[in-house]
Amino acid sequence: KINYSIDESAYLLGYSKFKTFTNIHFPYLRNSILLIGLIIAIEIIKELPITLIMRPFNFETFATTAYIYASQDLLEAAAVPSLFLILITSTFILITSCTNSTKVVFLGDSITMAGVYDTEVGVQSGDTLIYPKYSGFITLLKNDIEDDIELIGKGVSGNKVSNLLERYKKDVLSLNPDIVFIYIGINDVWHKYSFGTGTDIIFYENGLRKIIADLKNKGARVILCTPTVIGENKGEFTLVNEFKDIETMEIMNGDLDAYSDVIRKLASELNTDLLDLREIFMNYISENNPNNESSGITTYDGVHLNDLGNKLIADEMLRFIN
Repeated sequence: KINYSIDESAYLLGYSKFKTFTNIHFPYLRNSILLIGLIIAIEIIKELPITLIMRPFNFETFATTAYIYASQDLLEAAAVPSLFLILITSTFILITSCTNSTKVVFLGDSITMAGVYDTEVGVQSGDTLIYPKYSGFITLLKNDIEDDIELIGKGVSGNKVSNLLERYKKDVLSLNPDIVFIYIGINDVWHKYSFGTGTDIIFYENGLRKIIADLKNKGARVILCTPTVIGENKGEFTLVNEFKDIETMEIMNGDLDAYSDVIRKLASELNTDLLDLREIFMNYISENNPNNESSGITTYDGVHLNDLGNKLIADEMLRFIN
């Protein structure tokens, strides 16, 4: 079902009814139309009674030819058109099964990139094969979904919203996804205080608006994820030899809350789903970190996920996929 708000948005942007159908409705319904066409084709090819009544004189189909030979006990002759029927319908059924799959794309930064890691599959690092210490949330999801659901990780280390804007058309839109999880914001805040290259909150919001609008125009269901944590403690924090004092950490946590509010606002305004990972992680950490540890609860370094953190996210995302 296509939400009527999509039509209203198209009309506000100056789209005619015809352009709305060709640019929005048809791409959204393309797989369904193809599926219906294949099912009808299979029914027509194998149909016998209606074909016998309505066919032109001296015109035979595979079904009627097989019927005539079989009624005359010429079973060997009937086998040839019967085999062709099986071959054609099997081909259509195979195409139908291929077009009925669900494609789920995960767009984000290094946390999403690590989502595809598997402890049993080595990752190439130069000339060395390194086996990850933790299996990522995308890998965990693969154990709990049906075979007709394809999971595609599109995370890149160090990415911010500006980077997503540069690559989302090639990495996501070109795949014609059914569902897209957008999980971004940690680097937009962290880089501001470590390298002076973070993301202004207005640019963060407007960049995501652009990405979400294009994804929804393609017919994709969008799930926005709030950024999780930078440090699991209250107080000073160090990540990759980058030390941040108590005051800086308070400011950074305030930014994470503000950027999370932007995500919540966009989810409400643009009618997307919301996965509030920041609230989930903060609640879990507050209940399970009595010693105020900077990492080791849901992350292994204060940012990147350990087994528990990956499981928390996988369990939450599974609800949306199902």
